[in-house]
Amino acid sequence: MMEMNGKRFEWINESSCTVKEEVLEIKATANSDYFVDPATGKKSLNAPFLYTTIHGDFTLRANVSPTFSEVYDACGFLFYDHKLLWGKLCFEYTDIGKNAVVSVITDGTSDDANGQSIEEDNVWLQLSRKGQLFSMHYSLDGEDYRMVRYFSLPCKEELKVGFSAQSPLGQSGRGIFREIVLKDHCLADMRRGK
Repeated sequence: MMEMNGKRFEWINESSCTVKEEVLEIKATANSDYFVDPATGKKSLNAPFLYTTIHGDFTLRANVSPTFSEVYDACGFLFYDHKLLWGKLCFEYTDIGKNAVVSVITDGTSDDANGQSIEEDNVWLQLSRKGQLFSMHYSLDGEDYRMVRYFSLPCKEELKVGFSAQSPLGQSGRGIFREIVLKDHCLADMRRGK
């Protein structure tokens, strides 16, 4: 257990992490992922997840930069109701050979959506909840956010929300999170990301 930004954080699938000068670094473990295959139903729910419990609306934002070694290496945000109801927003090295903003929504099984390809080695991610509505955004400068997804999901009032790093095909990796902001309220405009 640890404290960050005045909130207590705990692990699901514990790994090593450091917090130094307001920069969080999480080590991805070997063959780790959050994904429930829609074709087979196979569950991979073993990626390190450092979370705090949030009741109701929230907004989470940070600049993220993973170490990309293998396909699907990524880091990002995860919100978690239970093992078959959750979502993640990541910066990932995709199977098309590009770094991209990727989102996965799981309601029984997972979908998988590759978003905008990113040339930089870091990107701003933003996740927000308003009741049963969720929005996911990315930004190249931390100011102008573009929508990745806007959707409804039947989650409980209380969710686990936080940071994850994965390496589904690899042996390790790092997820680095800078300038973390976690607020107990939603965005004013869930579509526009403001």
